[in-house]
Parts: sequence; structure tokens; C-alpha cells
Amino acid sequence: MVESHSCVLHTENEEITAFASLISDVLWLLVGASTCITSSMSPVEEVIEWIQENSGAHIVIREHVLNSSHKICSIEGKRDQINKCLRMIRRRFPPSRFPDLKLTPLLPMSVIPKFQLGLPESVTVEVVISYIVSPSHFFMQQPTHPTFPSLSRQDQFILAVYCQPVGIPELPRPIKAGVICIAPLGSGWYRAQVMEVYREVDEVQVKFLDYGGYTVVPASDLRQIRSDFMTLPFQATEVCLAGVRPLDGKFQLIVL
Repeated sequence: MVESHSCVLHTENEEITAFASLISDVLWLLVGASTCITSSMSPVEEVIEWIQENSGAHIVIREHVLNSSHKICSIEGKRDQINKCLRMIRRRFPPSRFPDLKLTPLLPMSVIPKFQLGLPESVTVEVVISYIVSPSHFFMQQPTHPTFPSLSRQDQFILAVYCQPVGIPELPRPIKAGVICIAPLGSGWYRAQVMEVYREVDEVQVKFLDYGGYTVVPASDLRQIRSDFMTLPFQATEVCLAGVRPLDGKFQLIVL
């Protein structure tokens, strides 16, 4: 299973070696200005193909979610492949010509929890609001976190598995609050947690762990989650703002 890490670019080769040696299978994110990534002598596609072939790592460049002037380069592979790839990137983009291209970690490894993704203390992070319950209660994701690029791929795998009409076991009865499962929403299936069980109507309230939000579904719609879908940290962080209250005791619909 691929673990992950995130960084912006730095010049010291020693830091590349030291940091890459901490992990064996990694997803390394490089964040830099678009001009840094696209202004090399050869077309960027040729540069990427050449580095991939010679390093063994897999490279994908995507748009930065919050900053249109930047792009995010995802590099996936083994420790030695990532190490070699980073050195090749630095040689291809020397600091004398690309001073904005660095390799400093965005987040230290210690702030990456095993399951629930939280907000690191004393570290500024970029976030997007994924679901709003009220102006003081919402869910958010961290698009520059090293595990975030794996979410869309996991969603595709989950959909491929759980859209099958047979062969996927339901949650064992009796269903208890707190259980992690897979729940349907719209045309998809997503990781969820049982919050409330309404036995009289055989329904449950679930919270979606990667995008946020709550819904009530028939208990028979829930499915057991495979262990390989528990490796990616839950991406939605639930936030409640202290001191934010409606004047008349209830937020108006226009505010939401």
C-alpha cells in the first residue's frame, strides 16, 4: 500500500535523501509555480516521460485547487525511485534558474494520523469546505495534504466493488453506533460511520467520513467495509466554531 508525504521544493540534496529514507512506498507532492513546471527547454510531457522512464517513479501534474498560478506534481513510487526522481527534477530545474522550486515538507510526518485526518497545531494549511451543516458547523478537506490525491482513486475502487448487485455482505446485526461501513449516496458508495440506529424503522443515521454530511438510510443499504479501504485517512474534518450563533436561535435558510 502506498503511503504518502507532501512537500514544496527545496535545494539541498541531503534533505531529499534524509527525508525519503523515512518511508518505503511514498506519494510525494511537489507544489510550485506553473512557470517552474512548464518553462523547461523541452515540452513538459517529454520531461515527465523521460524522468519517469529513468527513475521508475510515476508522475502526475494537476491544477492547484486554491491557487491557479501553481500546480501540484504527484510522484508515486518506491523510496529509491522517489529519491532518484527528486534528484533528476532538481537537475532539470536548477535553483539558479528556478529559485521558487523547493523541496521543503509542507507538513511533518507526525501530523499525518492513521485514520481521522485532523488539523495540525501551529501549522497553516489550505482547506476547502466540503459540506455545510450551518454557518458554525461544517466539514472541510485539505487539498494539499499528501493523502488527498488518493481519495478520487479510492472512490473509483469503492464504486467498482460496491456497485455489484451480489456478493457484498451487509453489516452484521444488530448494528451499533460507531461502526465504520460503506453507505450509498446518490449514484456512489462512500466510507461512513453509523451515528444513530433507529431500530423501530430499521434505519440508521450515517456520517460520511471523506466528504462530510449526515443522512438517514435503510439499515439494509449499509455494507461491510473491506480492510484495504481503511488505509487512507478519513479526509473530512468536522469543525464547529465557538461563539457563532444565530440571533434568534435558528439560522435562516438564506444564511445557509
